[in-house]
Amino acid sequence: MSKGKVESYFVGFISVFFYGIVSFNQGYYGELIITAFLTFPIMIIGIISWLRHQDKEEDTVIISSLSKKEIIITLLSQLVFFWIYYFILKAFNTDLLVISTISVVTSVLASYFEARRSELSLFCYIANDLVIITLWTIPIINGQIDLISVLVGPILLLINDIYGSYNWKRLKKKQEEKGISE
Repeated sequence: MSKGKVESYFVGFISVFFYGIVSFNQGYYGELIITAFLTFPIMIIGIISWLRHQDKEEDTVIISSLSKKEIIITLLSQLVFFWIYYFILKAFNTDLLVISTISVVTSVLASYFEARRSELSLFCYIANDLVIITLWTIPIINGQIDLISVLVGPILLLINDIYGSYNWKRLKKKQEEKGISE
């Protein structure tokens, strides 16, 4: 994804599937709900969008610029949905409820902006990585050291997403110079 390659979605499907299993086993039902009901469907929409908007010469997605109105509506909707997610997760007796709810919000924002081919997705992914690192660090601090291997994933994703935010800026500038930006 950091390089704007549609193949990232196929690797993402595998990663998200296994992450859902680990989240379920840990009792992080928010992470599981994100995976099953939000991430997978948004990934399918993203694949279609990315395939339809390709820079054939570079074999990368054409990065779009969203209107301020769309960005504001999207952010405000997640403020409202925070409370819906919160009460759904509370009903499932989700561990670390507030952090899990923030994880849902940042994940939904990241996935939405990714499907819309916006560089905002990388900033939301960075925020989500930090939330997930916190989510998995707490049980490790509390003695569940067998979860250290799960923590490695979000740390690597954070590094990748930081690189991705740089690379997408570079790609967008290149596309603007070629006159193919949206």
